[in-house]
Amino acid sequence: MKYVSPLTEEIQQTLLEMYLNHPKSRCRQRAQAILLNAEGFSIPKLVEIFPVRRNAIGQWIEQWEKNGLMGLYDAPRSGRTPIYNAAEVERLRVITDEEPRKIKRTQAKIAEETGKKLVFSL
Repeated sequence: MKYVSPLTEEIQQTLLEMYLNHPKSRCRQRAQAILLNAEGFSIPKLVEIFPVRRNAIGQWIEQWEKNGLMGLYDAPRSGRTPIYNAAEVERLRVITDEEPRKIKRTQAKIAEETGKKLVFSL
């Protein structure tokens, strides 16, 4: 069976705070799993508690042992490259604020300024 190394009082308190207050549910769930595992809950028992596969809990424990608190966070994922850079996003906000009900006009202005065409859907 796989169990985490004994937790200090300080780490237990930090994990408890993370479990109770973290804005991301996945981090809360992982913190709780580490706390329970440290109390003696086995991976099969944790699988009964959490709606995840056995391998996921094993990975949470491995990441905890390897990276500590940072191991409870999701790794960055690849995704779609943003269409607009930060300056273009700000300009888009300004244009939209000027004429919030004229999406077609906003589309035309931003396409003219950036050369990028984006179709808004509501």
